[in-house]
Amino acid sequence: PGDPHALLNATRAAFFRGGFDAARDLRPHAEALVPDPGWAGDRYLARAGVFALLDDADAAEAALTAYHDWIQETGDDGQPALADALDDLLERRHHDARAPLVDLHELIVGLVERWKSMSEEQIEASIEAGLASVPGLLRELPHMIGYQAPATLRLLAMLVLHDVAPPPTHGTWVAVLRRVATQGPGTRQARRMLLMLLAETGHIDDEAVVLDSDDDDDDAADVLLRRMQLSGEAVPSGLPPDDDARMSAALDELQAGRTASALQALSALHQRYPDSLPLTHNLALAERLSGGDVALAGHERLERLVARHPDYLFARAELAVTAIEAGDLVRAEALLALPDGKRRVHVLEWGAFAAASGRVALARGDVDAAEALLDGIGDTLGSESAPYRALDAAVDRYPDDLGPVAAADFDDDFDDDTDDDGAAFDDAEDDDDVSLAAVPDRDELMEMPTLDEHWCIALRPTVFMIGEDPEPTLTWLGAVATDDGFVRLVNVEAEDFDADSLYALVAQACAGGMVAAEPGRPKLVRLDDPDLASELAELLAPFDIDVVVGDTEPALAGVRSLAEALGGGVPSWLADAEDEHVAAFFDAVDAFYDATPWLHFPSDGYVAFRVGDGPWRYANVMGQGGEEFGLAVFAGWHEANQAAQWATVDLDAPDDQDDDAMRLEAIGSFEGLSLAPLAALSPLDAGRYLVADYEPDVDATVPAWLRFEAGGAARPEQGPGVYAVLIALLAEHAGRTRHHVRRIDAAVDTPAGTLRVRYPATGDEPSDEPVTPRVRA
Repeated sequence: PGDPHALLNATRAAFFRGGFDAARDLRPHAEALVPDPGWAGDRYLARAGVFALLDDADAAEAALTAYHDWIQETGDDGQPALADALDDLLERRHHDARAPLVDLHELIVGLVERWKSMSEEQIEASIEAGLASVPGLLRELPHMIGYQAPATLRLLAMLVLHDVAPPPTHGTWVAVLRRVATQGPGTRQARRMLLMLLAETGHIDDEAVVLDSDDDDDDAADVLLRRMQLSGEAVPSGLPPDDDARMSAALDELQAGRTASALQALSALHQRYPDSLPLTHNLALAERLSGGDVALAGHERLERLVARHPDYLFARAELAVTAIEAGDLVRAEALLALPDGKRRVHVLEWGAFAAASGRVALARGDVDAAEALLDGIGDTLGSESAPYRALDAAVDRYPDDLGPVAAADFDDDFDDDTDDDGAAFDDAEDDDDVSLAAVPDRDELMEMPTLDEHWCIALRPTVFMIGEDPEPTLTWLGAVATDDGFVRLVNVEAEDFDADSLYALVAQACAGGMVAAEPGRPKLVRLDDPDLASELAELLAPFDIDVVVGDTEPALAGVRSLAEALGGGVPSWLADAEDEHVAAFFDAVDAFYDATPWLHFPSDGYVAFRVGDGPWRYANVMGQGGEEFGLAVFAGWHEANQAAQWATVDLDAPDDQDDDAMRLEAIGSFEGLSLAPLAALSPLDAGRYLVADYEPDVDATVPAWLRFEAGGAARPEQGPGVYAVLIALLAEHAGRTRHHVRRIDAAVDTPAGTLRVRYPATGDEPSDEPVTPRVRA
């Protein structure tokens, strides 16, 4: 106890045995190691080295600062080489959250040097024992590739040459070696050694191209890259290091089966970085694993991703597998054709493509071709990789069972520059519990630093319906966000938030929330509820956190983003509307269905309406011909007539979703009122129904106003206050007669301006007629 050198040796031994996790078990000893006034400089450095092995950058930096202070006070030369090396590691961590804090060469030099001094026979006899002594190091090794390539390469070269490498956790040793050759820094000697190794082990077809080349090593590596047509470079996420680490943490949650937690974190990140392709892909993956309508939204997100970025091969491969499972081999093969201009293919992209191509071969009965592809994946990525396991499982099932391979078989291998082991998410226990930071106690909260940040809180009722035939249950969603839109925490409560639960929400956000943010207290918190703000202010006053009433849009954006992700991509519409407008909408739809307007408006009659100086829209009352009861709204007269032609198709013909999509694309948009299950709505809108005690009917449906465009669900053009006036007006006229309504000519005040309504519409409605209200809403 008290000896930093002894603790450093013990920590290093723990790291060799079990990696960073085992080393962290010694943290209590490290925290208890207080510098003694009589310490020499080497003890200060040993203490800093302990914290580096614990992967604690802040503590290591503080310990190194103590060493520099000792140098300043004593004038001693100390050990500048060791101190500079640790300084370099800390500087790299500052710019890259995944960079290791340990010198790999220092850790493995003993093994490598010992093997170098042995004969071939001695190496053969001792290498397995040496590897058995460092399983933890081997487990952490792939994380360090690209940071300390020369030392890494020397150890991995030994492993491959003697064929004793244990199953890796991230990719295969050969793939790792390729990556070091094409990307990682290294000496000329180390790079030459790798190229020779790949030739000797058969991973380069024409060794003379590399070994007899007079070019320098960089050119030789380029030759290797061209011959393989595979890139070992990282797949950039496009995120800053901290947010890239948050995405990786969310993927860990997903792999552990905590789908809801992962979906929350990925949705919050995607709101800030909508253009990051890996982030979009991973969000779609999380949605697909959620099941139900959320899974459909994930599929649609993948479709949009491929349409906008056809060279993003990971998403193409995933959609190809989906097409195979649906029996659409033509589309699968089209997706598996490289787009024009794609010259360099990432090794993991190739693996995903090869696995999907093997599935196509099986579907066509060509088992030999599938097995050849399987062998190629095994040679390149190894038998533990996700693409290999996916295709191997399909080959094993052939021909009895060609059932679906989960999209999760291609997981966060594709999210950043870490080659993951590809463990299928669906092997994990299905646990949707949200993983959040614990609520700190008062003392812990008091000890946290004050951040130079203002936060806002948004609270909304919601209904999350995940799974088959779930019972709709009202819950409450609370989000905490910074003013720049970073969502620290989203949580769900069974009951409406009160001051105590709001305090817990803020405290959890202070502790890091759901995204492992920097712990700390904000200077100010904003709410949009004056009563709650007053009560919360009393609870947070002891912690110097001001509470005011104000704008909560950054947090609302996070709530909407999460709700849209969990709600099948349907944007909210009622959620942010005024209470009186929502109440008017509910009253109007009740009046509409009570008046049975489909008995009083013919199927070929159209109602023209416009808001203010806006364009004329055309509505058609539905229900006369067996279609859903409600109201359909079209953007123009041409679109309305085109839709009328489609209504004449054979109702007994099988549904064709592709035809529906083409029709919708042709008219651009479609919206209106119909009966729909709560699950078809945004979870936030569904919450407004239950808060208003608007329960689903016997068919589990509610009257809902929805809009659809070619790209999917969209927000309706007008708010509920406007459409409430429109449908109430139609209900009123339908209720006045036992026959067909003959004429409507009205101008009514609405929250968005004057609503002008004319029936029957002709398509020639004037655009410049006065709109003085004739009827008051």
